[in-house]
Amino acid sequence: MLVVIALIYTISGSNDTVEGVTPINLDKTPDQFHLNNQDAIANVNLHSGYSEESILVDDKEFSTNEQGEVTSEMASVPESQLQVQVIPESQPMFGEITEQPFMPKMANETLKAQLGNAAWRLLHTILARYPEKPSKQEQTTLLQYIHLFGQVYPCGDCARHFQGLLKKYPPQVTNRKTAAIWGCHVHNKVNERLGKPEFDCTTILEDYDCGCGSDEQEIDVTLGGQSVNNLHEVHIEEEEEQFGG
Repeated sequence: MLVVIALIYTISGSNDTVEGVTPINLDKTPDQFHLNNQDAIANVNLHSGYSEESILVDDKEFSTNEQGEVTSEMASVPESQLQVQVIPESQPMFGEITEQPFMPKMANETLKAQLGNAAWRLLHTILARYPEKPSKQEQTTLLQYIHLFGQVYPCGDCARHFQGLLKKYPPQVTNRKTAAIWGCHVHNKVNERLGKPEFDCTTILEDYDCGCGSDEQEIDVTLGGQSVNNLHEVHIEEEEEQFGG
């Protein structure tokens, strides 16, 4: 009888101990991590050597004069690698993303041209409205969008050529001007391949200015009655506190 009582007491005590153990919180993840995979979408080897006032694309340096106008001149600036800090929750799982565009070749040249014109207009407009001082999450979001856009573009042969350009000329997403000039530069690489004239990248922001610059100050009911600018400033302040900026 004593043995049975002792056994029951032992089992009871074990259950209390198990219930008392603090469960592992699976939601806890590192505050940030770096991605360094040159072939996956999270592959964000960005060329540094850029600043708010000076942007190097290929062998040209774009800068702004005292009037704020974009100018370009030949330059040779050393390049280094910049790793983007990414919030884990915003990064898709590697196994869920294709490594190569999977759409079929588009044989209809008329449809291909119409699609290309619409796609470039969309991309240039996105880059022209991109924040002047984007948060780390906004930079990551645009970067992923560009890569995923290249994966699912309906013209498969166009998409595979575009993917090659992305590897050679990685997207520049540090600010609006940098992103817009990068988009123009890549577009010119496509125009060069198609035998089309080169576009003047020094006027890219003006050419795709929708005349809606004040929209950033407008109250938006979909943002809880706040403006995009207000929310953006809050996000920037939160990131500076988190990353010690």
